[in-house]
Amino acid sequence: MVPVLTTLLDLSHCAGLYGLCKTACCFVSLLSGCPPKLMCPFGRDQDFMTGLAQVYEEGLAALAHLYGGMHMDISALELDDWESIWLKTKVDFIDSFHTIIQDLSVTSGEASAEESEQMFSTVIALLDLPPSSIVQVGGTPASFLN
Repeated sequence: MVPVLTTLLDLSHCAGLYGLCKTACCFVSLLSGCPPKLMCPFGRDQDFMTGLAQVYEEGLAALAHLYGGMHMDISALELDDWESIWLKTKVDFIDSFHTIIQDLSVTSGEASAEESEQMFSTVIALLDLPPSSIVQVGGTPASFLN
């Protein structure tokens, strides 16, 4: 099941921002109700975890760029419709990631040496991901959006 869900993280398989928003909503709903035993395959799957990280950082940044970029003008108190959807999608993806990591940290004490090594490989793969060159607002990095 995890490899199929990993394909949903590929921007070429989604219907733009709205499709990605639906995917993120499904992930957070699925993962928040999963018992730890069913959560482990997600956290141990390197492709899923790196796909989640890449769609969070690069994918959403590319979509924001297509819509003209995020406007961080404090005087404009209302967000455009797409900006609200974009932020909701970003929050749902990070919540999914946190749910997986939290469950992995709880189950890691019970994990065998092989399972622990697999989890560490996934964490190392996440740390090895290059920083996105697109994630910028007005030419300067916006760390709270990353």
